Formats: sequence, C-alpha cells, structure tokens
Amino acid sequence: MSGAEDQPRKKRPKLVPDKKEDDKSNQEDKEKLLEELKKLQEKITNILAEAQENAKQSIENFVADKVRKMGAMIGHYFTTFQALNVMSRKEMDEAVRKMYIDESIRDAQEELYHAEDDWNSFLADVDTKINPSSGVEETELPVGSCGPCELKLTDVSTERQCFVQDLLTSTSTLLILLRHFA
Repeated sequence: MSGAEDQPRKKRPKLVPDKKEDDKSNQEDKEKLLEELKKLQEKITNILAEAQENAKQSIENFVADKVRKMGAMIGHYFTTFQALNVMSRKEMDEAVRKMYIDESIRDAQEELYHAEDDWNSFLADVDTKINPSSGVEETELPVGSCGPCELKLTDVSTERQCFVQDLLTSTSTLLILLRHFA
C-alpha cells in the first residue's frame, strides 16, 4: 500500500448555497414574477377596454369582426409563461404561491384575478346580448338522464344542420362541441 491510501481522506465542506446569492436569486425571481404579473394584467385591461368600447359602438360589429382581437391574449399568456419558465397557468399559480408572502406579489395576483373576472363578465354580457336565451337559468341534468337531443347543430365543414339525436347512432359516439361568437 502506498502512503496516500493510509492517510484518512480530507473532509470536504458541504456545498451550501451562499445566503446572499440565494437571497439575490430569490429577489430576482420575485421581481421577474411581479413584472410579468403586472404586464399580463395590463394587457388584459387594455384589450378589454378596447373590446368594451367596440361592443358599446355596435355589439353586432364587435361579434362579427372585432372579437377576434381578444384572441391576442393567448399570445400574451404564452409570453408570460415563457418569461416565467412555466408551461401552464397552474405552474404560474404555483410560482405565485411560493412567493405569496410578499405583499406586492399578492396584490399583483389579485389585480390579475380581478382583470380576468372583468374579462369573463364582459364575455358573459356579450353572450347574453347576442343570444338572449343564454340568460335563461339552466338546470343540471342528473347522471343517466337524456340530454338535449332536440338541440340543432351546424357542421362547420359542410354547413349541414342536424339534431343531436341524429348524431347519436351508436353506443360510443364522441361529440365535440365548440362554442364561439362567430
């Protein structure tokens, strides 16, 4: 045996992140999250204000042409997710949760929620104005009951109209309903 093997190994210090570095990183993460939440809330508010103005001028023109401008929010959410290095709203909410102790983060999250609620309320109002029957209180069907088979649908590719019951020809029919203003 050589002399090096006989000697005990030197103990190496455990690598513990430097508190200053960790605090600096946390501060940078908090600032980035705060900035992105505020930017997203501002985008929602601006797009919503424009949509509300357009709808006030003419609900029909808004629905026929200008509602698509609201779709720009998809890109803004995508940009925010990328900036925060998250893949979903759930992950973004988790990032907020981790820093929720900070008052500015809480306030920014609440402002974002408020803007999103305003967005949803506006769309519900537009829906009610263009489709007055949508305001009728709907009753929830119990499991196993018949659905609205007399509901008339339009096939978007052929523009052929049919009833839901006409589509239910087998025991395993998959029907995907997409609803939009156009």
